[in-house]
Amino acid sequence: MKRLIIILITVALTVVYVFYNEQKLETLVSSEDESVLKVLPNISLTDLDERSFNLYSYIDNEQVDVLLVHFWGTWCAPCEAEFPALVRLAKKLKENKGIEFLFVAVDDDKKKVQKFIKRFSQFYPDLKVLIDNQKIYREKFGTIRVPETYVFNKFKKTLRKFSGAMEWEQDYFSNLLLNYQKTK
Repeated sequence: MKRLIIILITVALTVVYVFYNEQKLETLVSSEDESVLKVLPNISLTDLDERSFNLYSYIDNEQVDVLLVHFWGTWCAPCEAEFPALVRLAKKLKENKGIEFLFVAVDDDKKKVQKFIKRFSQFYPDLKVLIDNQKIYREKFGTIRVPETYVFNKFKKTLRKFSGAMEWEQDYFSNLLLNYQKTK
């Protein structure tokens, strides 16, 4: 009799736990779906030479098919760890005209960013680095933490969002960007 009661209690707790997790997952999915950025914001950022850089103009004038916008900071350990792999991905896809990468340093000192970027310029001298020290742009993108990456098409529609550090050298990412480019 004791054994039956223990089994029934275990089954009941398992059912409650499963039901609770399903409800929790539904809440996370539905709330995230509502907050996902649908379209690239029409904003201007500043580059390292303190020139204005408008994202819409860049896509239109440079004939960009796929734009990857990566938010990061020199003060962020995961950002620093993943940065070399993302630079290598950008270099690997450089031959594919139409796939572009923008690196947006947030809440950062310009000199620290320049020093950090200098380490990678030998691998990829054409890095496009922008600065966002006013958090206005992070808010427009809905970026809460870094690293965070958005992928847009030439129609400025959001194709994908990646939160947290990624292993950018995996074939998955280069294949994904190439497939996005093919589905113009």
